[in-house]
Amino acid sequence: MRAAEARKTDPEVAAADMRAAGLEPLEPYVTSTTPWRCRCTTCGSEVAPTLMKIRTGGGCRFCASHGFDLTAPARVYVMQHHQHNAVKIGIGGTAGRNERVNHHRRFGWALTRDWHFTTGVEAHAVE
Repeated sequence: MRAAEARKTDPEVAAADMRAAGLEPLEPYVTSTTPWRCRCTTCGSEVAPTLMKIRTGGGCRFCASHGFDLTAPARVYVMQHHQHNAVKIGIGGTAGRNERVNHHRRFGWALTRDWHFTTGVEAHAVE
């Protein structure tokens, strides 16, 4: 138990790390692996990253310049791979760097069904 106590982050240090990443904590700090409700000081969105994610370079998922764009048009899709007798359900953007369906097609997956949404937030809620 002493080793675990020694690894605990001081709540003030944890809050300072979140603020340095542009996030204002909305609730008390628990642990580095517990989602922590914060408000992004750039876009105003409420997010809940873990302190561990922030310390490894994470930040507001709405402001991110990489990965899945929650503010852009998106889709939820169902694909099937006949050779592997497998089904895949996923979420992705509809163009450019987020076009997951075309990526999967190159590996033998066939689109079975998809639903389009105005934003990634809407698609994420359905997925």
